[in-house]
Amino acid sequence: MSEQSLAATLEIISDGIWDWNATTGYVYRSPGWYTMLGYDIHSLDNTVFTWESVIHKDDFNRVMTHFDEYITQKSKEYNIQYRCRTKLGDYIWIEDRGKVIERSDDGSVIRMIGAHRNINAEKLLLEKFRLKNQSLENMIEERTKELVDINRVLEMKVEEAQRLAITDSLTSVSNRYHFEKVLNRE
Repeated sequence: MSEQSLAATLEIISDGIWDWNATTGYVYRSPGWYTMLGYDIHSLDNTVFTWESVIHKDDFNRVMTHFDEYITQKSKEYNIQYRCRTKLGDYIWIEDRGKVIERSDDGSVIRMIGAHRNINAEKLLLEKFRLKNQSLENMIEERTKELVDINRVLEMKVEEAQRLAITDSLTSVSNRYHFEKVLNRE
C-alpha cells in the first residue's frame, strides 16, 4: 500500500494521524489532528515536544512510561487513552495507537506512525453512567439502613406487644391469658 493510500485510510478511521521520524525528530501531524484539538492546521511545531505539551499533567507520566516501554520493546503494542489540551485550554480524551515501522540494527526506533481518535464523548458518557450508578448505590444503601432501622423498631414493638399480651400492665405479673395458655400446655 502506498503512503498516500495508507494516510487516506488512517484519516478515515481516526481523527488525526502522526508520523514520527526519530532520526530527524520531525513529526508530521495530519490536519485532522489539529482540528480535533481546535488548532489551526500546521500551527504548532512538528516535534515530539508539541505532543508532550498537550498531554494532561496527570496523565503525562503514565503516557511516557507506556510509550517508552513500547519503543524499547518491553510492551508489544502502543495503545493508550489520555487527555489532551485543546486550543481553548480545556481537555478532551483521546485514544492514541501507534506502531514502529522501522528500527535500526541496534533496535532503536527510526520511524513510528500512529493515529489519535477523539473518545471524549464516550468517556463523558461512561463517567455519567458511573456517577448515576454510584448515586443509585448510595440510595440503595440509605434505603437499606432505613429498612434495618424500621425492622428494629418493629421487632421492639412486637416484643412489647407480646409482653403486654401475657402480663398485667398494672402489676407486671402474668395475666389470665398467659395463665390459661400455660395451663393448657401443661
